Amino acid sequence: MLALIIRNKFRLSSRTSADATIRKETTLTLELARELHAPLAEEKIRVPKMIGIDEDMRDWSVCQTLEHNTIVNHSITRIVQTLAKEEPVVTNFNPKTDVMPSADAGADQIEAFEESVKQYFAVVEPLESLDSQTIFPHPIFGNFNAHQWHCMFGFHLMLHRKQIAKAVDLLKAA
Repeated sequence: MLALIIRNKFRLSSRTSADATIRKETTLTLELARELHAPLAEEKIRVPKMIGIDEDMRDWSVCQTLEHNTIVNHSITRIVQTLAKEEPVVTNFNPKTDVMPSADAGADQIEAFEESVKQYFAVVEPLESLDSQTIFPHPIFGNFNAHQWHCMFGFHLMLHRKQIAKAVDLLKAA
């Protein structure tokens, strides 16, 4: 049922609103990450259970969360670009294991994350239409076209921005 709700929400969202969500979540994420000095941003912290945050993602540092987002951002960029061209997505990318950050993710991940979003827009903005007939399955929510993957980009950022916000609060309180 949740998968159907998400697919329909994305289907009914405009490209402009999806762009705005991506930009807003990127700005908020960067503001949060930059609040912390490098040693704190690199410190692993256990966040409480949160919707959309898998159990194996709860003990990440802010930098690890940013690295995860960067990995996913690059993956979604390739998917959206390919689907918008009405081409099938061919990948051996494992959405469970290939999105895991390195144990020693550092403060350089802040710039890497920011750059991954800039690269995304550099690829996606020139695309005339994202309303592709070609689809590619999301591992949880089912089949998405290019537009729905575009919406997923911002939704994914929002989930992990909330995780980063909680981590920042916990680290500041410690």
